[in-house]
Amino acid sequence: MSYHIHYSPHAERDLKKLPNDIQIRIVSALDSLLNNPENHIKRLESLPLFSFRVGEFRVILNIEEESSIIKILKIGKRNKIYNNL
Repeated sequence: MSYHIHYSPHAERDLKKLPNDIQIRIVSALDSLLNNPENHIKRLESLPLFSFRVGEFRVILNIEEESSIIKILKIGKRNKIYNNL
């Protein structure tokens, strides 16, 4: 089953703040999730969300199985991304 990626407005802002080379790296890494996201993500302990690692950056996301959508919620550096979840 193939998934589709949707960015929240917050995630779009987070991505646009990053340098172009990092943006390209994150978007291409997210494309690797389209066929089988469960192999690449880690479930967060306290929330029904997932984390995806791209170097020193993390992408917080939610997977909607019934509609085959990967919803990107937040993008940022590892040391700050988990604040205010």
